Amino acid sequence: MRFIKFLFVALSLFSLTACLGGGDVKSSINDDTRIIVSAQVGADGKLNYVGTGEMEGVSITADTEELAGKTVYIEKSESSYSVDGYVSLSPVYTVSLAEKESAVFLAKITLPYSANILASEGGAAPDSKFCSLSGSSVTEFTTIHGSGSDVAAQTTFPGSFFAGYKKQTSESTVSGIIKLKTVSYAAATASFTDPAGKTIPNTSRGTDHVQLGEKVIFDIDEVVFGETVTSYSWTLTSKPVGSASTLTYSSTGASFAPDIVGSYTVSLTLNGVNGKTMTETKKILALNYTADTGSGSAMCYIECHSGVWASANQTDKYGRELLRDLLTPWSISAHGAIKAYGDISGQNDSTCYQCHATGFKPDGTYAAAAGFDKKVTNWTTMANTGATHLQGVTCEACHGPNAGSSEGFFDKHYKKTPVNSNVCLTCHDYENVASHSFKYSDVHDKSHTLASGNVARNAACFKCHTGEGMMGRLFDLDITPSNTETISGIGCSVCHDPHGESGLDSQIRVSGNYTLPTGNTTANTGNSKLCYYCHNAEVALPAVGSIPHNTQAEFMQGIGGYVYGQTLGFTKSVHTLQSVQCATCHMKENGKATHELDMHDNPTGRITNCLGSSCHTTSPTYVDGHYEYDGRVAAVRAKMSQLKAAINAKAGEAADAAVKASYSTSTPALTTALNRAAYNYNYLLMDRSGGFHNPGYATTLLDLSLADLAAN
Repeated sequence: MRFIKFLFVALSLFSLTACLGGGDVKSSINDDTRIIVSAQVGADGKLNYVGTGEMEGVSITADTEELAGKTVYIEKSESSYSVDGYVSLSPVYTVSLAEKESAVFLAKITLPYSANILASEGGAAPDSKFCSLSGSSVTEFTTIHGSGSDVAAQTTFPGSFFAGYKKQTSESTVSGIIKLKTVSYAAATASFTDPAGKTIPNTSRGTDHVQLGEKVIFDIDEVVFGETVTSYSWTLTSKPVGSASTLTYSSTGASFAPDIVGSYTVSLTLNGVNGKTMTETKKILALNYTADTGSGSAMCYIECHSGVWASANQTDKYGRELLRDLLTPWSISAHGAIKAYGDISGQNDSTCYQCHATGFKPDGTYAAAAGFDKKVTNWTTMANTGATHLQGVTCEACHGPNAGSSEGFFDKHYKKTPVNSNVCLTCHDYENVASHSFKYSDVHDKSHTLASGNVARNAACFKCHTGEGMMGRLFDLDITPSNTETISGIGCSVCHDPHGESGLDSQIRVSGNYTLPTGNTTANTGNSKLCYYCHNAEVALPAVGSIPHNTQAEFMQGIGGYVYGQTLGFTKSVHTLQSVQCATCHMKENGKATHELDMHDNPTGRITNCLGSSCHTTSPTYVDGHYEYDGRVAAVRAKMSQLKAAINAKAGEAADAAVKASYSTSTPALTTALNRAAYNYNYLLMDRSGGFHNPGYATTLLDLSLADLAAN
């Protein structure tokens, strides 16, 4: 579960007492934006937290040695009125650790909720659900209902949670429950020792085309299945004659290593908690690398993908010519032999070959695989002794080998290549090699699994939450769930072109201007154009009476708020004047690139980027979970709290009620004022930066709404 950032809460002061097994509680922190308490877990690793005051009704119980000595944060922040079809019955409670890490910890968490809000929405106590929140999507847990107005669940943290009420449900129809897993260069625990005496990690690409001896790892995609799995069975249903390969089982998955060239089929049968049964098969082709054509280039390029056979009548699902010229752009790309192999300083260091050449798996067996390690003739001075057609990241490095089988060309050729990050992360998650910076987060890769996978079944969500849908947008095609068999998240190859056809920095697919629906505004977005495709409201704003889904793009450009007929001056974020793009902050730390987009990852390193510019005379700060600059963001958050209080007071709502999309009163003027103010409030809320993206514009909108509401 991702740690939810930049949500707003009412301005409050509070105190907290609690009990921690073997630990102690620090006083609460009031940062004028959220309510946060920190606690130091003792040496026994037990956490028995019972909230009081503003945290009344919240409890957390955990018992694991790995928690010992860690600092836990419990944060209360306001939720949106409706998130992913769930009406919010409580604030959002985020449970996190002081130091960001990949580990998760089991806990039972109890949350209080508003019975009044539930009743007003037409629900009863059994309808209240314990939910986790990731971005703007919700996952519902098996809920334990208490004796009062509270819900609980066994879950894991770090994560963000709230009590919700869902009026509608949807049913899973997506196939693809078998998923292939990657073992990267950084994560590999098994290894080889090559003839040069170097230790080489044993990676797995997570593709359906593999070389002999390459481990294939399967797992269950429970989100795609649509309900909790209660039982399952894996079977290796077919393999080449003479093969001794067998499945090995671990947790919910299975794996095997092919030992003979040919086709292998794995079957999975599983049953769900609600009686659902499903069987699916996956075909794996174990092949060898193609032979040297004598040209020094991979056979794929010489035979088919040099552009000679290109035809507008033969296109892929994104409308691109299947046999277009890929040789030319690939040759000069970062994956091409010139740069990926020729420009590296480690041509005599075989530890570089696994990522800078094709088919390097020196296991001492399977000579027929004909990978790069089988072509090296001098393990002392290795430079340029391997086959030139396997130098660099060739087609077969990513798609897998494609020679040596008795199957026909079209039977064994690559089909429906997924746009997930599997094969990319074989190499691109390693940050401890000189001049390499590949820090990575999987938040986009998991975008299709949000809301229990419902975003992958909804056509409106599909275009931004799946790689296939986003690729359709980039190529101006309508790709929908109904015409997509295998669905992936937003993988590396969605934003970056592995063939280098775009010719842009970092091989990103698009750059330049982006036109927003609001006012037909064309923004000079540069490399942030990719971000603007999805991080905008998708409709013309303002849209009073609604809650925009995303407003980051509009907010940065200073458009889309309700301005009460006023003519405003310059409203863009000042960062737009300084060529500061989304990636400048979200993908930089300490001057290096990162794919950990979460701004709460290494805030000190990110602030270093600001201090490296000539713009700031006052340093930005990071305090208690949010960024601040010269008091401006704190002022925005205070006004947000003021506006929320005014809206709820005027509407006769509970003080802690989330701001709705619209209201109805007996006074038309008040109804209009409430709906305008609610729109501006939710417009700012859905930017999710707490005003940091554009504090000046936020302040203007808040002041206008407060004045109008006060007059009515």
